[in-house]
Amino acid sequence: PGHRHGGPPAEQTSRPAEQTFSPAEQTSSFSAVTPVGSLVKTLEAEFRRRSLRKERTVFTKIQLAKLKARFCYQKYLSSEERAQLAGSLNLTEEQVQRWFQNRRAKIKRQESQVETRKHCEKSREREHCDELEALVTQLSKT
Repeated sequence: PGHRHGGPPAEQTSRPAEQTFSPAEQTSSFSAVTPVGSLVKTLEAEFRRRSLRKERTVFTKIQLAKLKARFCYQKYLSSEERAQLAGSLNLTEEQVQRWFQNRRAKIKRQESQVETRKHCEKSREREHCDELEALVTQLSKT
């Protein structure tokens, strides 16, 4: 009685020993081992970063028009020019500086995309020429 097919009694079946962790170990092992824990840590870090960040500045149409007009003939401003422009637009110097930095980056990014497109087009032309050359070579052998 109490035995199953010659094995140990039901009460004495062996189980792996359960490991116990402190709360700190549980949290760190959970987040390091599971994708969910890793995602939670990432989201928490992103939330903290965004909550410390300044609100996005929404420029008026007039401010944008004046910033763009100035940028058309002057890509970089001295600190005096930046202070004067900021004062005339009722913005901080940091906002003006950031706008100019972002605009220069945008122009650079757009120019890079144009160069990439040109390169791809030339590459496609070369591939097409290579294919035609191979076809001509193949036809001349027959």
